[in-house]
Amino acid sequence: YQIAGDEPFFRRREIADLLKYPELAAYDAALRAGQPLPPAQGEQLALAWRSVYNRPKRYLTRQLAQECADAALRQGRPLSQSLLSLGEKVSDRTAASLRDLSEILIWLGKAQLRLPAEQLLADLDERLGYQGYLAEHSGFPETGAGYAANVAAFIQYARGRGTLAELRAHLEHLAATREEVEPQGDVVDIRTIHRAKGLEWPVVLLPYCNAGHMPFSGADDIEEERRLLYVAVTRAREWLHLYAVAGNEMRLSPFLAAVGAEGLLKRAAQLQTLLAGDPATWLAGEALSVASFPREFGQERLIQIWWLVPARQREQVAGRVLALIDALQARGAAERLGVGASERQLWAPLVGSAPAKGAFVGLDDLCALSPVGGQKRGIDRAHEPREPPPPSYAIGDRVKHPHFGLGQVVAIERGLAGRRVEWYLTVNFVVRGRVKLLAGIAPITKA
Repeated sequence: YQIAGDEPFFRRREIADLLKYPELAAYDAALRAGQPLPPAQGEQLALAWRSVYNRPKRYLTRQLAQECADAALRQGRPLSQSLLSLGEKVSDRTAASLRDLSEILIWLGKAQLRLPAEQLLADLDERLGYQGYLAEHSGFPETGAGYAANVAAFIQYARGRGTLAELRAHLEHLAATREEVEPQGDVVDIRTIHRAKGLEWPVVLLPYCNAGHMPFSGADDIEEERRLLYVAVTRAREWLHLYAVAGNEMRLSPFLAAVGAEGLLKRAAQLQTLLAGDPATWLAGEALSVASFPREFGQERLIQIWWLVPARQREQVAGRVLALIDALQARGAAERLGVGASERQLWAPLVGSAPAKGAFVGLDDLCALSPVGGQKRGIDRAHEPREPPPPSYAIGDRVKHPHFGLGQVVAIERGLAGRRVEWYLTVNFVVRGRVKLLAGIAPITKA
């Protein structure tokens, strides 16, 4: 496989910075033991220190950070000592965070020699509050959550790979192997939805079509999230596979649930089977399903232009559809069942000869059906998405969001997305300001 536009996972900044802490601790331990650093190691200390002295945030100024680095490089003074000496120059909050960092460096210098890499990194992550920092201070909530998830995955990856030194050797081997391998054309292409824009593939697999992922639970622009899903599902030329995690705690993406996606996919599979079979064997209800689906789902151009089947098969299908329309019109049931002049206009040009004759099994029962849903077409109305109930919030309610904090509901709107009805809440958050949320999935609770 290849990951588009991506670098090795262990070189991502959030992981590389975590690994710089043990590197700094090793240099600090050498200085505490009275061992001067060679110039190359001194340069590495300076680079690592610049990367992490304020990650997580310690409110240490660049000038004071440089003083610590200079003391280590010019005087051989350990960073752990310099950090403690800054206490009188900074606020109490910063002094406390510098003391914590000093203790971490001393602990880490010893621990990395004896602890397995997984335990060492997990303990370091906990002491730093690193994943929490990434989640809260990386711009967009979804970005921070991704960074934190990468760190968690890397810590899990370290399991069973020995000490940190052994893990580093393993990563260096991976990097060398990656450089030796020539790019291949016939590989699985893994990329973000953003990187997929403008491209197409014969087969596309889209994982995690669940609420909380599509849309992302912390997203404040629901329509942009919907557009991203549209981009994803329109990248496939032939086959699109949508995957969702099943379970009590996992729900289908509300975008897919709102259109009755599971029912529509079943309907599509049924239609595929019917169109590939012998139209002469269709029951009346099956023929009606074929007749009505192009306009019901906006697929007229598919039938007119992109339906690439042998001409004989196309003529037989169209002829059988027209035969059904004739039979329904003769009984006065065509318009009531959602087919008529518009369907005839669509299918008639595809018939090369006279419409197929022959009786339809089940025609009497079909004509006896009562009209359902006014002008809705076809017989598969069970798959029509239901209108969700109004949200259980009122204007003025105080709410709490895991990412945006406290806020107050200032507007409740009923909106249409195509034929779908959705409810939106506009919440004025104390920190973030006004955010429009999709009521059905917004992770909010009353405060």
